[in-house]
Amino acid sequence: MMLKKLRSERGETLVETVVSMLLVMLIVAFLTMAIVTSSRINVKIKNEDYAFQADTDTLTGLTVKINGVTQATNLHQSDNGYYYYD
Repeated sequence: MMLKKLRSERGETLVETVVSMLLVMLIVAFLTMAIVTSSRINVKIKNEDYAFQADTDTLTGLTVKINGVTQATNLHQSDNGYYYYD
């Protein structure tokens, strides 16, 4: 069937062209949304990570409040430079 269509001199119909263009537009829209969303997430994570790094130089103790419960924690630094809490 495809070979017959290739040898034909008729060309594509308007409906086939519109459907093809619609599919391409949908794919481009989904890819654009995925790129924008991942960019926003990366910026948000970068800002949060930077804030954590900026605060670690001055912290000697830390109080964490989760769901209304306040807990004192200690900040430690491992040999390879990572920070963790106990």
